Amino acid sequence: MIFNVTISSKRVTEKPKTNYEYGKIRNDINIHTGVTMCETCMFSSPSHSRVVAPGRFNGAVCNENWVGQQLFYLDFDDGKISPEQVISALKEAGISANIWYETFSSTPNHNRFRIVIALNKEITDFELAQQIRSGLVDAFPNSDKKCKDAARFYLPGSNSYLINSELNNIQKVFEFATIGTISKLKGRISKMEQKTVPLYSNISDTGNCSLFKNSSILDPEEYNLLLMQRNNPFNWEEAKKIKVLNDFLNGVWLDYDSLFGLATNLNYTGNLSSSFIFMVFGINK
Repeated sequence: MIFNVTISSKRVTEKPKTNYEYGKIRNDINIHTGVTMCETCMFSSPSHSRVVAPGRFNGAVCNENWVGQQLFYLDFDDGKISPEQVISALKEAGISANIWYETFSSTPNHNRFRIVIALNKEITDFELAQQIRSGLVDAFPNSDKKCKDAARFYLPGSNSYLINSELNNIQKVFEFATIGTISKLKGRISKMEQKTVPLYSNISDTGNCSLFKNSSILDPEEYNLLLMQRNNPFNWEEAKKIKVLNDFLNGVWLDYDSLFGLATNLNYTGNLSSSFIFMVFGINK
């Protein structure tokens, strides 16, 4: 499998000390290329030591130029969690951590490291990729929040390890990430239930997605009603015409699949508020 990434033209063998040095590195990340899993691991440590922006960009590395992404990074700097703990937590959710490496600043007494998760397809839908980036970070409170940025680049480190070459299913990673976002609002990492909820009805071979549409959750009329409210002021009175939402608001107990389908649909419209999440946990304990 070849992953589309953007890398620096020069090797970087130590952590920059000034903003000026960081700026020079950012300007040098200009090689759009394809890399294998082994090459990704090699770029993370000597003697290759390249800076990697794990995405495909149409021009300079910035959010506006983002085109696609297949590799997702988590960065841990606080020394309160180990690589083994993160790898184990991901494994429990059915997700393989593919690469991990120690950063330049890591010491025996203060472990700093990054985890790389590879998907089986490149995602070209920005919002789907953003949900995965944000949800992975939210699932691990010790991780660096800057990893949510689509244009984030990652310095190499001192040692890198290829631990698993198995690629991860987009839907499974998306499910884990979405629960991570919901769990953040609860102030905890939830135990991941091994579900196969069709969060998006069509995650295509190119990583595009459409709003979740399932006859057991939304009929076509309800689907279109919710879709019209995407990124607009949310009309709760109109939304109550959606049976599952109306049932929820009236205190009807909903099973996991119905709750998850409702939450992810509202999230995709841009109208999933923290008050809704607290209502979910308050009504459906």
